[in-house]
Amino acid sequence: MHLETFGSIESVLKTKFELIDALPANGLGVINIDSEPIADARLKHHCNTISYSVENTSADYRAMDVNYSPLSTSFAIDIRGDKNEGYVTHLAGRGNILNLLAAIAVADELGVPASMQRRAIRQIEQIEHRLSVKHTAGGITIISVAMAILTALLCRNILEWMQTPADIIDDAYNSNPAGAKMALEVLRDFNRKEGARRIVVTPGFVEMGESQERNNRQLGRNIAESADWAFVVNKVNRDAIVQGLQDREFAAERIVVADSFAEASAKLAQMMQAGDIVLYENDLPDSFK
Repeated sequence: MHLETFGSIESVLKTKFELIDALPANGLGVINIDSEPIADARLKHHCNTISYSVENTSADYRAMDVNYSPLSTSFAIDIRGDKNEGYVTHLAGRGNILNLLAAIAVADELGVPASMQRRAIRQIEQIEHRLSVKHTAGGITIISVAMAILTALLCRNILEWMQTPADIIDDAYNSNPAGAKMALEVLRDFNRKEGARRIVVTPGFVEMGESQERNNRQLGRNIAESADWAFVVNKVNRDAIVQGLQDREFAAERIVVADSFAEASAKLAQMMQAGDIVLYENDLPDSFK
């Protein structure tokens, strides 16, 4: 999102690392090496640095054994070869875990006891519409990405029609390729009952210029790798998303197209059953052309 201002990834990297370069010799830099440009840069700094990651095994702090459930996310941390367990948070998604890892690394350097860290992590409340998890008794999980008002309306309609409570995961202001990929990872890895179906409802991404078709086709591919059903809303990105699904040989009978969110929610309500997990991705209005 900074490319228009900075011109290139390299320029973004150089400018961001001015923060680290400004530290004194006894300062501490905490660096996310899940970012490929950062991991590949191998920059040298005059102060001490700590790396953190979910995927990169060379990190000083690496999350492992991540488990998503309707009520919480649990994980362990490999700290330079030592496994530390017992971390539980209400937050979900790789991005939130990365943020927690950075905070834990700083807390360790400041001498904050691990017991206090774990308690603080448990007490962090979800932020509305940011991949938050909402739980009700009927066993349907709803994940929504960038659907602030529509999400509330759709969830209410679905629950009224079905008379079935639900688990709701809400990420309502975070629709972009990276945020959507993270939400799909949560959907893919969510701890679900046998037979529970993973469902995505999305109109795709907009206002992306020449990359819009490419990003939406990739979104379709990512959905195919994480979901069992795909509801494609509106016409603006329909062809690209469906093509991406077809690239991964996603079953045609499990692709549902709808011209509006109201139509999609009506179709969804007719097929939902207890245990299902639904991801709402993006808040593109029905009137968008």
